[in-house]
Amino acid sequence: MKKNIIKKIIEDTIKLVNIKSVKDTPTENHPFGKEVSKALDFTLQLAESMGFSCNNYDNYIGECMYGSGEKTFAVLCHLDVMPATGFESAFNAKIIDNKLVGRGVLDDKCPTVAILHILNQLKEEGIVPRHKIKVIFGLDEESGWNCINHYKKLKGEIADFGIAPDADFPVIYAEKGIIHFDIQFPFYSEKIKSLNVKNRYNAVPDYASATLNGKTLTKTGKPAHASTPNEGDNALIKIIKEINKYEDNKILEFLSRIKTDGSGLNLNIEDEKSGKLTLNVANALQTDTHLTIGFDVRYPVSFKKENILNRIKCVIPKGAEVILKTNQDPLYVDKNSNLIKTLLSSYNKFSKTNEEALAIGGGTYARALKYAVAFGPVRDNNSAHTDHEYMTLDEIEFMCDVYYDALKKILTSSYEELIN
Repeated sequence: MKKNIIKKIIEDTIKLVNIKSVKDTPTENHPFGKEVSKALDFTLQLAESMGFSCNNYDNYIGECMYGSGEKTFAVLCHLDVMPATGFESAFNAKIIDNKLVGRGVLDDKCPTVAILHILNQLKEEGIVPRHKIKVIFGLDEESGWNCINHYKKLKGEIADFGIAPDADFPVIYAEKGIIHFDIQFPFYSEKIKSLNVKNRYNAVPDYASATLNGKTLTKTGKPAHASTPNEGDNALIKIIKEINKYEDNKILEFLSRIKTDGSGLNLNIEDEKSGKLTLNVANALQTDTHLTIGFDVRYPVSFKKENILNRIKCVIPKGAEVILKTNQDPLYVDKNSNLIKTLLSSYNKFSKTNEEALAIGGGTYARALKYAVAFGPVRDNNSAHTDHEYMTLDEIEFMCDVYYDALKKILTSSYEELIN
């Protein structure tokens, strides 16, 4: 990619990152909060300045479009970001030591901005796409996908095929199923009060507190994405184990045995296609009569949610109840498909490697289409959802080169050539 375009991508990313698009209390005309709507307004204005046709669907989700064709190709992006407690540069993005630092730089604002500039560059070069092109701007990817659901209610299917620039390179052929559920345990204790940890299901909690014998006990940990819980340090598990030292309680003992591989909850399973299950103990709520613990589980593609729930019900203590919150079925695309091969060829061209497609525990908008895969931007960067999220300038340049090459191939190939 030309240096001047990469410079514009970085400048526009900084502007977008500085909008605090964390999901907030809904208000009239702003279902995810005003700042999230503001991020969509900025992005649509940027797309319109490039000559793309744009739509805003009730501040739930937006899109830009160009080209025509019988089939529709979509790039599925999102503008909402995770909360950023303790992240000094979260919404004041800046370049530090050759890194662009800020909440959403990696997940998913810089890739989103890059896609727009790359498509605009291809348009200006006279590339006429053989498909109708859409770029989707979701606003609720991190916490429920109500944006995608809203779009489908209004418009039906989004596209025939596509990519989501919201995971890892080289390309993702399988995404594990994602299930969020609570286990509500009968629980009463004279010693333990206020074991309440507010935290999203898809993040490892880095702070937990409780009252033990009238004194406040706190634990800190290390945040991480729930798809890689072993890379974090779970503060909730730490405080459960600490409290369990002072009170002989079967529920706390049961919880203290649960590990990130699913053991302790009868979930230490795996398959050849996508690997091992992962588990995150995400949040807690104590009342006078119950203790409710929230879980995020990423399960292999060969399993179904019913398999997971049934395995849990076999081992939980008497009187406990499993409460399903959300489920996203697994995604699987044949590694030998032409779409995978096309994307891989672009990645390997610039990485000068011969890597193969991956399976991940993360969940992307690729699941919103019948035929789509996640494609970049991560190589060796696990900073998403952490208090130091960044992309190096070299990573940004590499991402742009790969996306430009891949999108040019997709725009100039027929649907049949890419799908068969």
